[in-house]
Amino acid sequence: MFIVPPSVQIYEPKEEEELLRHIEVCGRTAYQTEPGTKPEDVNSFVKSLISKGHLSVLEHESLTVFFVCSRATGNQIVRHRIAAYTQESARFCNYSLGKFGNELCVIRPASIPGVMTGRFSSLQAYKTERTLRFVNSEDPDELFTPELMWVDAMISAEIGYKNLCSLTSPETARGVLPLDLKTTIAATMNIRQWRHVIKQRISLTCSPGMRESMSMLLLEVNGRYPILFSNL
Repeated sequence: MFIVPPSVQIYEPKEEEELLRHIEVCGRTAYQTEPGTKPEDVNSFVKSLISKGHLSVLEHESLTVFFVCSRATGNQIVRHRIAAYTQESARFCNYSLGKFGNELCVIRPASIPGVMTGRFSSLQAYKTERTLRFVNSEDPDELFTPELMWVDAMISAEIGYKNLCSLTSPETARGVLPLDLKTTIAATMNIRQWRHVIKQRISLTCSPGMRESMSMLLLEVNGRYPILFSNL
């Protein structure tokens, strides 16, 4: 079993100047004003659109983001519309094959602090590694902690899945896969929709996994496109 953290990646990110110029040209259609001749003119115009709430103009540009997250988080992401999604299929992917390392890959849960990332063949292997990494960790023989019970459940699911795959199809075996199974989702939304989704999903009322993924995305887009996202 392979435990990994979630991640986000913008696919072939455009330069901010390119996005802003396109948005500016479309936005000036409403006002019938001339495009700016300097970058600061373009920036100022787009900022004014956002401050006035004229956000429909942001729909002229979009971003594609790849999320590596749990199935549980993925189930929440795809609820958002308007968007285009393509998701890793547990129906067609046979995780018991060498292509996938003959193992399940699961996402470290945001709600259980202390879960280690890495490859572990058994609960005992995990506890041994925990003792090596953290000299002052809890008694490695102690089982009844959220961390160790979660690891034990994931390993049990992996064993059950592999056993089923040896007897039937991955489509049938996927029924025992956990919601913390790693999945990859390609999501394409326009800028206005991304602003809406991020603002909603960084709320403290959202699930920890969803909040973790969207917070990472906010840091990413804020670094690349501060004019479009810095006021969230």
